[in-house]
Order: sequence, then C-alpha cells, then structure tokens
Amino acid sequence: MDILIGETGWPSQGRQREGAVPGRVNQARFVRGFVAHAEAEGWHYNLIEAFDQPWKRGQEGAVGGYWGLFDAARHDKHILRGPVSNLPEWRECLGAALLLGAGLLLAGGGWRAPGAMLIAALAANGVVFHLQQMRLFSRSASETGWFLLLAALAFALGWLGCRRLRGRPPARWHEALIGIMAALAAIEMLGLAFDARYRHFPLAVFAAPALVAWLFAPRAGPWRERNRALGMLLVLCMPVVLWQETPLNLQALGWLAVSVVMAVGLLRGGAWVGIHADKGPAQPGPQ
Repeated sequence: MDILIGETGWPSQGRQREGAVPGRVNQARFVRGFVAHAEAEGWHYNLIEAFDQPWKRGQEGAVGGYWGLFDAARHDKHILRGPVSNLPEWRECLGAALLLGAGLLLAGGGWRAPGAMLIAALAANGVVFHLQQMRLFSRSASETGWFLLLAALAFALGWLGCRRLRGRPPARWHEALIGIMAALAAIEMLGLAFDARYRHFPLAVFAAPALVAWLFAPRAGPWRERNRALGMLLVLCMPVVLWQETPLNLQALGWLAVSVVMAVGLLRGGAWVGIHADKGPAQPGPQ
C-alpha cells in the first residue's frame, strides 16, 4: 500500500514549546532526515511550506510564519542542502553589538570599573538580539512600539549600570527607570503565565536590567514598596510559567532565571547599594 504524508516540516523561527526548538538548524536536521527516510521507504510526501509566510503570524504567532524552505523574499534558507545557521546575520549583529557596547562604556565613564564590561555586553547584545527578533515576531505597529520601548529602556539601564559602577552619583530618575522596567517585566510575565500563545521569552532584553536591579534597586524611598510588589508578582507567576512550559523548555528556564535575578533585587534592594550604605554613617552636610 502506498503511503502519502500529507504535510510535514519544522519551523525556522518562533518560541520553544516544551522540548521542540524552532530554528534553521533544527529545521534542516528534521527535513533532511525525513527526506532520506521517506526516499528509502518509498513514501510520497509534501513538505510544508515552500516559502515563509509571515502574514500567518497574526493567526499562529511567529512559529506559524516560518515553515518555508525559502524565506519570504525567495532566498534559499539552505534547509535541504549546504551550510545552515540559526542567525545568518551574525556578522551584522556582532558589529552592532560591539558599537553599542563601546558606546555604553564610553558614556558610562570607561571600561575599568568592575562589572561595567559585563553590563555593557549584556545590554548591547540583548538590545541587538531583541531588535533582530522584532523583525520576526512583531505582528503590528503596537507590538513594534513595545519592542522599541523595551530596547530603549534596556539601553538606558545599561548606561545607568556602567555609570554607577564607575562611582558616579545616581541620576535623579534612576529609581523610576528601574521601577518602570520592573513593571514591564511583570507585564511580560503575566502575559506568559496567562496568554502565552503568541508571546516569546524576552530574556535577552531583560538580562542587563535584571542585573542593574540586583545591584542598584532602591532600599528606601517611594519606589521601594512598588518594587517589592512587582518582585512578588514575578515570583508568584514563576511556578505557573514553569508548569505550562515544563522544565524541557530552555527558553522558559532562561527567562525564569533572569526574572529571579530581577525579583531578588526588587525584594531586598540593590546589593551594591547595601555594600556602600553599610560602610559607615553618612557624613553630615552643610545645613
């Protein structure tokens, strides 16, 4: 009896589902392996799709738009043969990240401060990767605006962290900026906990802000209680996300790890603030 496989394939983009990881490398691995097996068994089959169809993102999320053997511009993705990469634009991304990282270090007062290079690297790479994901995941102007807002705030917090580690005094708005980014993280967490179908895990763009919150979140003042509430919200949603995604989902585990770092900083106040505050009583200033 003839066997016909009506459609089969693997997506090259999108968010992970349990242990199933989208990506060009996995797409090539699956398609090449399936074709070889089908040819050996004499099966008839249809591969889905010939071309990427980004318009499907509105109905199926990012994973629905990238099943093609060719991209939407009819360029070969090298799924059937040849070398393949999950990030074919890696040279452009690397160049952009190096420029952004150098800019953060220079604007923050130099690279000799302890930890400044780490924060600059996290912020620069996170913003570049986040913007690269925007092209693939964004389904509307409002979602594009959300991506851009997160990128701008992550870059600003990267600058703030480099500046503080250099020993500069905190900007008047730094507590508000940490609190706003924490609120955006809480919104993302709520979405992943209760409406996760079309959402990806924004761990790259929140990595640097989480570290800045861990180091410099306020231990007093009007933002203190707000941050504690946001930190508790992150903690309460974590088991829900883990239960839904399962421990097989490494993207979810990465997001939860970033959220833990941010939540600890929000709940206790910044570690760096505490170290410097404990050195001794403040010297009285002029009255």
